[in-house]
Amino acid sequence: MKSHANYTYVIVSDDVVYRELYQQYLLNMGCTHIHIASTYDECMNMLVHKPDILLLDELETQQETLRMLRAVKRKDPNIYAINITTQGNEEYALEALKNGAFDFVMKGKNEECHLQTMIKKVAHVVAYVHNKDDY
Repeated sequence: MKSHANYTYVIVSDDVVYRELYQQYLLNMGCTHIHIASTYDECMNMLVHKPDILLLDELETQQETLRMLRAVKRKDPNIYAINITTQGNEEYALEALKNGAFDFVMKGKNEECHLQTMIKKVAHVVAYVHNKDDY
């Protein structure tokens, strides 16, 4: 069983500042298998790396982001997508959950801590799924 540090990540954001910020958050957690995408097409091409976790920042439009989320989940339903959204977009975050996101993180205060918590949640779920047959 691999730990969250050994997972493969794809960060998707059309904002270079956020791409670098999320990459630094992952590096701070000891993660090294990190791929970056800024568009729908780049994201879909990154799926060849078989990511465990997709960090999906809002793109140009919420509909474009949801379209990407649906396409990723159709291609590989085992990818854990964590949607990153701005404060005040709770309806959009709920829509992302309905479309296959594992969970969401609100940008802003304690964002890095919340993202770490979500990644650790994924690790717990993966461990449970792989070990449930032992019970």
